[in-house]
Amino acid sequence: MPEGTSTADVSLPRSAVVLLAGAMSVVACTGADEGARRRIPADFASCRLAGGLSAHCGTVRVPLGEGAEPDATLDLAVAIVPASSPTPDALPVYMLAGGPGQASIATYPRLLPMLGDVRRRHDVVLVDQRGTGRSAGMVCDEPEDPARRLDPVPDFAELARCLEGLPLDPRVVTTEHAVADLERVRMALGHDRIALVGASYGTRMALSYMRRHQDRVAAAVLDGVAPPEMVLFEDFATDAQAALDGRLAACAADEACNEAFGDLAHRFSEALADLARAPRTVRAEHPRTGESFEVEASRRIVAPLVRGLLYATDLAPILPYTLHRLAAGDLDPLLGQGLVFADEVEGSMATAMMLSVVCAEDVPFIEPERARAKSEGTFLGTVLVDLLREVCARWPHGEVPPDVKAPVTSDVPVLLLSGQLDPVTPPRWAELAARGLTRSWHVVVPRAGHGTLVAGCVPDLVGEFLAAPGSFAEVDTSCVESFAPLPFFVDAGGPRP
Repeated sequence: MPEGTSTADVSLPRSAVVLLAGAMSVVACTGADEGARRRIPADFASCRLAGGLSAHCGTVRVPLGEGAEPDATLDLAVAIVPASSPTPDALPVYMLAGGPGQASIATYPRLLPMLGDVRRRHDVVLVDQRGTGRSAGMVCDEPEDPARRLDPVPDFAELARCLEGLPLDPRVVTTEHAVADLERVRMALGHDRIALVGASYGTRMALSYMRRHQDRVAAAVLDGVAPPEMVLFEDFATDAQAALDGRLAACAADEACNEAFGDLAHRFSEALADLARAPRTVRAEHPRTGESFEVEASRRIVAPLVRGLLYATDLAPILPYTLHRLAAGDLDPLLGQGLVFADEVEGSMATAMMLSVVCAEDVPFIEPERARAKSEGTFLGTVLVDLLREVCARWPHGEVPPDVKAPVTSDVPVLLLSGQLDPVTPPRWAELAARGLTRSWHVVVPRAGHGTLVAGCVPDLVGEFLAAPGSFAEVDTSCVESFAPLPFFVDAGGPRP
């Protein structure tokens, strides 16, 4: 059982990074103080990450492993961000990105300045997982037509063309392969023990690494927990419905929001039912380009868009207004936000890598009847489950170990973070993971969505945890209770004055 529980996205834009390839050899940095605390590979070069963040960039060569030719290798992109303090902690922090499909080197630089203590005290290691970013990113071309980009159903001919041109065989892209890669990076960098910080899918990656190499892990911070035993997509409808119910309940409890929108849950449900019975063609305008386009508005398109908006806590204030306009027949606000969301996801996500992982590790474990029963009565239904099963039937995937869905057991100190209204990894998944983590603490950020690493006082809590992982029971986490989104918009002009 966990030692403590307190109730209290990551879809990020792309960034460029200069990476130099070469064979690995490790030497101490010049300078007595710096050399005593870190080892930088000789062929790494100084570089600048997003936001001008100074780092050392290079590659670590790894074997492609099971499913590939014996001598096949891959150069993994790695960036080391030195601690800003002249007297840093000796424990390096490895930050693992979500998705699956996001790249750590593109994802975390813009967050690090908000993680004050982590940035000051620890060297941070960013590794682009195989199939992401500069580690042979498995990216499919996205359709230019805005209407096609809003439709979750892919063009299967385009998908087949993407598959043919990928830099990696999907059969060598699994979490188990990535765990072996991360261990080789740790050894190449000369780190005895490390701390892991993972977000969303990065929490599954962290737990999977702990399963194989927990003696190398001093501590872990898991934000938006997706434990290995979670079958991605099977519970998406249930968890999204709970998040929507929570947001609408908050609106109903807010005098201005309730007065403006009334029984929004009922009207939204009726609007979805109408679109399911009779989809209609609407004309919309891209919010960034101004391009006008037509799209067939159906439940298949609208429901996943609403789910996507539930991810971001920052969008919570405008969600009731968006659904109110939808119920009134105006889809412009929803379609506009959906396109912005799609731009962000496409800019940060290697879709083919995501498919390679979930088609190997999740879809084989989906039981259609069970998924259908779970989705009954939800606004999303089985649209995403059905779609993924159809795609994965055509997508090659690797073998997974027998324990891929087994719970991880460990006595490594772990800080679990959850957003109360997270539509994909709500607190119940962290609680499930905690059953096997005997030294874990769970902090739930009230009213937050997906991704709480930089919400309110959470960066301070993360810093305190990493400074003394085994003593977190003594830390007062009540500061998260003050976290709250901005007031609800009552119209296009914003909140009531």
